Formats: sequence, C-alpha cells, structure tokens
Amino acid sequence: MAPYGNISAELSEPDKQFIKDKVEEILTKLDFVINLTPEERQSLPKMGNNRYAFVKKAIQLANENPDVFPGYFNLDEEKKDFDLFDALIEVGIPVRQLFEKMEDTRMAVGSEAYKTALQIKGLFEEANKTNPGLDTVVEELAEFFKHTSQDDEPEPQPEPPAVELTTKDPEDDVELGINGVGDYEVDWDDGEKETITLDDSTQFLNHTYSQPGEYVIKLKGKLSTLTEVHSNSSALIMFLLPIIASGVMELILQNNNLSSDVVNQLLITMDSFGTSGGVINLIGNASPTGDGLTAKANLEARGWVVLVS
Repeated sequence: MAPYGNISAELSEPDKQFIKDKVEEILTKLDFVINLTPEERQSLPKMGNNRYAFVKKAIQLANENPDVFPGYFNLDEEKKDFDLFDALIEVGIPVRQLFEKMEDTRMAVGSEAYKTALQIKGLFEEANKTNPGLDTVVEELAEFFKHTSQDDEPEPQPEPPAVELTTKDPEDDVELGINGVGDYEVDWDDGEKETITLDDSTQFLNHTYSQPGEYVIKLKGKLSTLTEVHSNSSALIMFLLPIIASGVMELILQNNNLSSDVVNQLLITMDSFGTSGGVINLIGNASPTGDGLTAKANLEARGWVVLVS
C-alpha cells in the first residue's frame, strides 16, 4: 500500500472556519502586502541569489561611509526594505511547506478516491452480467469515459530535448543564464550533469569543454515560470522551448538578440497553450513575422501583454 493509502481524515465545518480565521489573523500582521500587475511583475528587477549578495554588500558599505550620500538619501529605508525581504523569506518557508503538504495530500486522497471509484465501476459492470437491472447504472458511469479530458490522461514522456553544439576552442565557455521557477537537469554530453532548482532566482551555468568537438546537450524538466534567459548561443535559447511548461505566465526574454525565427517559435509555443492574461517581453530581439505575428494577435486577444520590437 502507498504511504498515503491509509489517510482517513476529514475537515469539519468548524475546522475549516478555524483555518480561514487563522489565515485572516495572519493577514492582519501582513497588512502591507500587495498584488503586482502582470506589467509590474515583468518590469521590476528581480533580486535573485547574486543580486542579494550585491544589495547586502552595498548596504554594508553605505553604512560604513555615510558621508558620501546626500541628506535626502534614505539609507534607513533601504535597510528596512532589505530586512523585510529577508523576513518574508523566513516566514514564507513554513507557509510554502504547509501549502505543499496540503496540495500533496489533496492529490493523494484524490488519487485514492478515483481508484476506488474505478473499482466501484468495475463491480457494477461485473454484477450487471447477472443482474440486468443495473444497465442504467453502468451506462451512467460509462458516460464519464466517452470524452476523457486532457487532465485525466497521463502526461506524455517525450525524449529529452537536445541541441547540438560545436565548440572550436576549449577555452570558450558555454553560458546559459535562466531566471524562473522549476527544476531541470542539464547533461553536457561530456560526462558532466547539473541539476538546477530555480525559485525565482537567476542561475548562470558556465561550462567549459576540455576538448573541441560536437556535443549533444540534453535538458530535462519543466519550468513553471521563465522570466529571464541570457546565453552566448542562440541555439541554447531555442533549446529551452521544450521545457517551457503550459503554466508559464511570464516570458521575459528581452535583449537576447534573438532571430525572427526564434521569436516566432516562442510566440507560437506560448499561443499553443491557450492560456490568458500573461506577459511576454521580447523587446531587443528581431521582430516577429508571419505565423509569429498571428500568434501574437491570438495571445493579445486572450488578454496577454506582448511586447516585441
């Protein structure tokens, strides 16, 4: 039996109300929290791991050299912002852990309920062989399987996407910088692999091949959010397309010098998901053409903000 197969619990109405009241109580302590618009989330510079160290050092040096700054420069407010950023990370950890447990439990008990319902269906079908009076019951349950939704189907497991990269000088680094949310693995095809977990922070992968040659780099995983990509190889930008998940609502790839073909493919990929209300920023790249312009129009018709050159 799966470790979650013996869950037998319920949330009573008083328990549900208690939890809701506690959430409201917590929110009274967080009366300063805000919601950003998609445009604001796109335009604001993000403080990932590298930028966090920079901000911390800047505040330290500013406090050590206060005479450098004019009177209107508010170092105390800068320190408050940084301390609040730290505090929100600290209190956010147990909140995220709780939410993850709730979601995992919901998924587990939902799976158990579905499997049991399949057993019920099978038992009705078996009983109907000797009890024709169950025809209506069997037919009623069978209706749910005539049009299986995409959510009920197992997610396809395609071959890991790959890009062929030819290196001429082993001293040249292959660089790939990604800001987003999700997990992925890079296989550099020289015996080295890297597993990366992104939590709205930027990771820069720098890889140097010891020998020049042709390498087939493979990428596994899915990114639920992709907000920044930089690379010295346009092929690596295209390489990211298969790991862009359908839940991506921010695709921020400005100033990457992407060709029209790459811009078109990015817009077509995002349009194919059928989602609404996100933000795409491709300014600083080539302009879309043909099917790319059609995909852009489709996205904008569904409430997307699409910025292109």
